[in-house]
Amino acid sequence: MEKLSIEQISPQEVKPQVLFQEAKEDDPEYEMALPISVTQDESKEDIEKGILERLSREHWYLQEYWRNKVIQEQIVLEVGEVVLEIFNFQNEQLEDWQLEQIRRVVTDYSQLRNSPVFSLVKSIVIDNEQPINPHSGKEMNGWGGSDGAVKLYPAALKPIAHRVTGVSNLEGTLIHEFAHSLGVEFENMWRKEFGWEQMEKPEQLMNGTWRLEQNIEPERCITEYARINTAEDICESMVGALRNPGALDPARYRKIHEELL
Repeated sequence: MEKLSIEQISPQEVKPQVLFQEAKEDDPEYEMALPISVTQDESKEDIEKGILERLSREHWYLQEYWRNKVIQEQIVLEVGEVVLEIFNFQNEQLEDWQLEQIRRVVTDYSQLRNSPVFSLVKSIVIDNEQPINPHSGKEMNGWGGSDGAVKLYPAALKPIAHRVTGVSNLEGTLIHEFAHSLGVEFENMWRKEFGWEQMEKPEQLMNGTWRLEQNIEPERCITEYARINTAEDICESMVGALRNPGALDPARYRKIHEELL
C-alpha cells in the first residue's frame, strides 16, 4: 500500500551533533563501532577531524555545504517498504504535481528487481542554489552521489521537458539520478555489453572536466548526454525504459527489462 505523508516543519538549520567515544571490546555495541587506523603522532583533534571527513562522504547532512543552510520543508514519503525523506531548502513548498511525480518515480523504482537503490539512497535533497552542469554547460538538474541522497536543483522542478522525449524534467531527472546507484557490477556489465571503451586521448569538456570514455556506436544512445560515458548512458536509458521505451535502443531496453523490470 502506498502512503504519502507530509510533515510541515518550521525552517531549521542542519546542525547534527557528532559525539566521539572510544569503543572497548566489552561494550555491548562494540561490533557496530567504526574501525580506524591511527598513528602515534596523531592528536585527538586530528583523529576526530579524519573521522568526520569520512562520515561526511557517506552522509550528506554532515557536509559543510548543507550545515550552513536552512530546511524550509520536510516530507516523509512511504511507498511499500521504501521510506524516503525529502528535505526542501527552497523558499517555495513543493506543489501537488511535483509531489505526485516524485511519488510515481519512487513507486517505479520500488518495484525493480535486484536493485540496491533504496539501500543506498535514503533522502531527496532539494537545493536552493543552481549550479552549472560541467558536462553540458547548462543548468544542472540533479546529482546522484554516494552520500545517501539524490540532489535536485531548481532547474529540475521547472515544468519543462526532459532530454528524453515525452518525459517531464522532474521525473526524468529523478529517474536518471536514482540510476546512478544501480551499482558497479551493473555498470561493468553495461560497459561490456554496449561498446564503451577508454579514449586514447581524453577530451576536455566544460569547466575543465574530462571525458574519458567513448562509445563505438554513439548513434544508439538515447540522447546526446548519454554519449558522455557508461554511467550517463545507463541513467538516460533508464528514463527511456520507464517512460518512453519506443525511443530507446531495443537492445538496451531488453537488457534493462531482463535485469531489473
